[in-house]
Amino acid sequence: MIVNNNYSVDLVSKKQQNIDVSTKEEIRQLNEMLNESHQGSKLELEEQDFLKILTTQLKSQDPTNPVDDKNFITQMAQLTSIRELNNLNKNILSLVSQNSINSSLSMISKTINWIDNQTGQSMSDKVVGVRLNDNGEVFLKTSKGAFVSIKDIVEVE
Repeated sequence: MIVNNNYSVDLVSKKQQNIDVSTKEEIRQLNEMLNESHQGSKLELEEQDFLKILTTQLKSQDPTNPVDDKNFITQMAQLTSIRELNNLNKNILSLVSQNSINSSLSMISKTINWIDNQTGQSMSDKVVGVRLNDNGEVFLKTSKGAFVSIKDIVEVE
């Protein structure tokens, strides 16, 4: 009986050692990933990153004291909230883009005044079209063939 207990203790301690070695490596990799993300303009924790952290946490938990179910449920709820906030952000950006396009379409046949970024001169021309670039920026096409960013417009006549 005592041998069995010692044997099981040895298994647990060996398993714990294996977990510690692999967990330390996973934690080191996660820290590197988070540090690399943080070096940009802002820290963005993606869903996959969150799942990696959660998986590492579950792998490294103490078998005699597992993660509380409430904590796990809270973390999953937070993940869902993050996902929904990201979706909401995308929808708002889409609405802003649509609003810019609609505003631009209302400028067709009107004369706009803008400052040319290259020469610094005040320019004026009639709007004949609207163009949307790959980044979602809206440009107005003038009768002389120039493309003017909405950001550069000073006046609409």
